[in-house]
Amino acid sequence: KYRYVLDRDNKEISVSFIDEGEKGEVSFTANEISHLYDVRKLLTGIFIIYSGGILLFIIIIVLLMERNAKSIFYSTGLVFTISSILMIIFITVLYFMGKNFPVLFENFHSIFFPGGNYAFPRGSLIITLFPAGFFYDFFVRLMMASVIISNILLPVGIFFIFILKITKKNKRKII
Repeated sequence: KYRYVLDRDNKEISVSFIDEGEKGEVSFTANEISHLYDVRKLLTGIFIIYSGGILLFIIIIVLLMERNAKSIFYSTGLVFTISSILMIIFITVLYFMGKNFPVLFENFHSIFFPGGNYAFPRGSLIITLFPAGFFYDFFVRLMMASVIISNILLPVGIFFIFILKITKKNKRKII
């Protein structure tokens, strides 16, 4: 129905909309702006942790390669297998918690936004732009992506573990 366009010229954060020839403008409240800044901080923190995890993984792999190139398959396989199993368990718990998504959503906000600036009236601009369905769809897609990645890394990890075991068995047969 509405086409929202952020008004970049306005010092206050506002949204202009056009609905079948009718024009209007709605501004975010101070509470909504504060919440959006808190969301930005949270997402920045998540990105830093994610990037740090990837960097740590690369450093560990490099250190393992220097130690023993053969054991890198086993160590990498162990990391992939354990992390995939833990992720699958975590996703399973989230799946059951997600059956009652409004409660999960409320608990998430009370943990990560303890200031309480996350409750908005039904007709507020932030609720209009980001309805509950938006977050539920995001939750489902995040879970599906995690399941797919975990289901790819689990067999890869198991394969890496068995590579070392197979090479050890072949060495014993030769000697």
